[in-house]
Parts: sequence; structure tokens; C-alpha cells
Amino acid sequence: MTTIQLSEKGRFRLWRPRFDDLIITSEEQFRIKLNYIHYNPVKAGLAENPEDWKYSSACSWILGIPGLLPIEKDFAYTD
Repeated sequence: MTTIQLSEKGRFRLWRPRFDDLIITSEEQFRIKLNYIHYNPVKAGLAENPEDWKYSSACSWILGIPGLLPIEKDFAYTD
């Protein structure tokens, strides 16, 4: 997370100044990114396991139990 810094005009930036987009082209790449996202609450100390975090889709992916929002597991990768 980026720290909040006041600019000369008194404005502040909460998010990072830029982000990188990535086109997912394989199931392996998708799994790597999905695991990274699922483990964020664990790394932050908010959950012991990815599937314990209420706002994660990990429970659906790992245990097959529906979460707060439905997820789509069947989709095509582009190249």
C-alpha cells in the first residue's frame, strides 16, 4: 500500500501512481495469480488460511463451497 503524501496543491494520492495489467494466457498463469490473491489476507495476518477469509473466493475454489458472490470457473484464455 502506498503512503499518503500531500502534494503542493494539498491533494493526496491513496493508490499507487500506476498499475501493470497482465493478460492471462494459460491456466498455469491464472493459478499463480489466483493463489497470490488468495494468500494476501494470510500474509496480512487477517486469516490463518485463504479459505478462512470471508471476502475471498478461495473457499469456492479450494473447498467447492459457495462464497458471498458466485464465481465463473469455465472461461477461455487468450494468446
